[in-house]
Amino acid sequence: MAPGVDEVTRSLAPFAVLDLAALVRMKLTSLRDIDRVHVADLLRVGLITDKVRARLPTDLLVRLSDVESHVDDD
Repeated sequence: MAPGVDEVTRSLAPFAVLDLAALVRMKLTSLRDIDRVHVADLLRVGLITDKVRARLPTDLLVRLSDVESHVDDD
């Protein structure tokens, strides 16, 4: 699912930054190996919070849980 144009943050920079929940949703929708790595990295550093989880549909929460179960805390 592609992020909507309203899911960006405007800043002083000359470009828009994608909302974190939209990025996570996009990664979990594609779920390629590299997407799993990116989601695992976001989990490890604590960026996928309850607020982000609340914005994900149920089917993607299942995928997130699967990725999370394979994250090791090295």
